[in-house]
Amino acid sequence: MHYLYDGKIQYRANLLELLKLELSTLPKGHLKIKKGKYYYQVVNRKEKSITKDQEKISQYCRKSLVISLISHLEEQRTLPAHLHQKLSIKEIIAALPASYQGFPLHYYFHSQYEDWLQMKNPPTKFHPENLKYPTSKNFSVRSKSESIIVNHLNQECIPFLYESPFKAEGKNICPDFLLFCPFTGGLIPWEHFGALHKAGYERSMRDKILLFDSLRFKLFETVIYTFESDIEDAGRIKELIEDVVLNPLF
Repeated sequence: MHYLYDGKIQYRANLLELLKLELSTLPKGHLKIKKGKYYYQVVNRKEKSITKDQEKISQYCRKSLVISLISHLEEQRTLPAHLHQKLSIKEIIAALPASYQGFPLHYYFHSQYEDWLQMKNPPTKFHPENLKYPTSKNFSVRSKSESIIVNHLNQECIPFLYESPFKAEGKNICPDFLLFCPFTGGLIPWEHFGALHKAGYERSMRDKILLFDSLRFKLFETVIYTFESDIEDAGRIKELIEDVVLNPLF
């Protein structure tokens, strides 16, 4: 499940390989539109009407996005970091041919999105008696702030696991939340640091940030950190979900 982060983390390189693997599973050919409303599958110059086959159309939309993501990531890989051009998912979709325009965003979602959306959160083994705050996902978390984050994720239909460990460098890391990006299939850890008033918490927080940094996670790109001040700002959590998860930058 957490294969993206096994071993030494090189997020873009791993993501590129996963996208190429996904591309090999998608239908051959491409999508063609006629008269603005009739859709055809084109394979080896042969056309087949698929106007009523929404699943097939969705697969071609996904394929077009995957090809664009691969092209962008490969281009960025050859450039120094300071020359990387950051494009959002929405910008990439907007640049696709006319045949792929005008569809709902979920047509471009990763094929594993539904599997993640239906995944049940595994029971935590770390002081389960402290899970006292109910959420809209029908399980409880450790703080009111975490319940607010869960409810925002649920409102945006972002799949995630709570306190679920994954391996990196042979170590089990257990972030507060592990998010599934609907567009890339990438996994994004989210840590909420909400107990800075407790003795020793600041050191624990610093150690965890240093660990993520050593594994090449990049703030607000491949990992999210929040504090109580973010919770107090009504729009901050929604903004983070929109920018980092629903509309990630590369």
